Formats: sequence, structure tokens, C-alpha cells
Amino acid sequence: MFVDDIFILGSGDVNEWRYLKVLVDLFCNASGLDINFSKLVFVYSNVVEIAIQVVARVWEVAFSPLEEGLKYLGYHLKATYYRVLYWHWLLQKFQKRLQF
Repeated sequence: MFVDDIFILGSGDVNEWRYLKVLVDLFCNASGLDINFSKLVFVYSNVVEIAIQVVARVWEVAFSPLEEGLKYLGYHLKATYYRVLYWHWLLQKFQKRLQF
């Protein structure tokens, strides 16, 4: 069993990401599952450099600015449009995956 394609949204608060790391570690220990850190990327926007450096030491993952875009569900997404109307197709994909 595994979990794939997870979006976790948060602020640039270092303590928030430290606490999330504790929660993820607890989940991994309890479930026996592991995170594939080679596939994990933190995408950020408007976060101060020192916060990125601290979180990088806690998580030991790659970081990428949102302005460079990201790949999700096979689609390359760029943050050039901030209107919901431009992202409707992605919202529909989320909704389909959440339906039981």
C-alpha cells in the first residue's frame, strides 16, 4: 500500500513544517510506510531564504520556486494565472479523485 500525489499546503512558518515532519514520521513509524524523498519536492512562493534553509535541513528534500512551475498528475503547471477559472480543470480532477 502506498500514498501518491499528495499536496500539502502551508505557510512559510518553520515551526509548522517541523511539526508536520514529526507527524509524517509518526505516520511512517506506525504504518511501516516510507516517503520516497527522491520524488518529494517542496514548491514555495514568497518565503524568506533562511526559512527555506531551515526547512531543508529538517526535511532534506529538493526545493523549487513556484514561479518555475511544478508537475502534478502528469501536467506541468505554471503559476502565471491566479484566477480560479484557469484552474477549473485541476479542481475537477481533485473532485473526481475524492468521490467514492
